[in-house]
Amino acid sequence: MQITPLGGVIDVAFHGHTAYALVSLIGDALLGATGTDGIYRIEPDGSYTIIADLGTYSKNNPPPPGFDYFLENGVQFAIESVDDGFLVSDGHLNRVLHVTLGGDIRVVEQFGNIAPAGLIEQDNVIYMAEVGPVPHDAATGRIEAFSWFEPRVVAAGVPMIVDVAAGHRGRLFALSQGDFGGGAPGDPALPNTGRLLEVRRDGTFQVLAEGINLPSALNVLGPHAVVVTLTGEVWRFPLPNRGHRH
Repeated sequence: MQITPLGGVIDVAFHGHTAYALVSLIGDALLGATGTDGIYRIEPDGSYTIIADLGTYSKNNPPPPGFDYFLENGVQFAIESVDDGFLVSDGHLNRVLHVTLGGDIRVVEQFGNIAPAGLIEQDNVIYMAEVGPVPHDAATGRIEAFSWFEPRVVAAGVPMIVDVAAGHRGRLFALSQGDFGGGAPGDPALPNTGRLLEVRRDGTFQVLAEGINLPSALNVLGPHAVVVTLTGEVWRFPLPNRGHRH
C-alpha cells in the first residue's frame, strides 16, 4: 500500500476577510500521525484556531457498511465558502460535508467510489469535480451538480477531473490532472498530460489548453484561468470570449 505524501494545508477559503485553511492527512493513526485533520481559522496575528475536527467526525461517522476505505479520518480535498460556513469534499470517504462557522458538521451527500475533488457553489447549485475510481478511465472523469439534494452529471469524458471553477455569465471550467499511468489509489497522473477544459452545453468538454504538468487547482479571474500545479508552479491561461449558462 502506498499513500501519496500530501499531508498539511491542502486548500484555503475566505469568509469575509478571514482565511480558513483545510488541513488533511496529518491525523490518521494508520499514518502514525497525531495532528488534527480539519478547518483552521487564521487569526489576525498569524496564529490559528481549529473550528472543526473533521478527522474525529469522520471516525465517529463512517460511511455505510461495506464501503471500502482504510483511512478512518478520510482525505479532505477541497473547501468552498457558502453563506453559513463551508462545503468540504472528501476524496477517500467519497462524500461532501457541510461545516458551519461554529463547527457543526453534517454529511450533505454520500457517494459511491467516485473520488470527489474540487467544488464550487453557484446560484444554490453545487458543482463538483470527480477524479473517478482507479484506473481513472475518461468516462469516470466528470462534473456533477446537486442542489443539496439530487445529484446530476453535468459533463463527463476526460479522466481525473480534480477541480471546477465558474466564470463570467455562468460558464463552467474544469481541470484534468491528466492520464493515469497505473499505480496505487492517490497516485498522480502522468507528467505533462493535464488539460484545462470548458464544459459544453451537450455535457462534453472542450480542451482549452493541454500538456500541463500535474495541475491540481483551478480558479477563474476575469478573462483568465489560473492553474496551480503539484510542482509548485502557477500558470495563467487566457479564456475564449463567449458565454453560456448551465
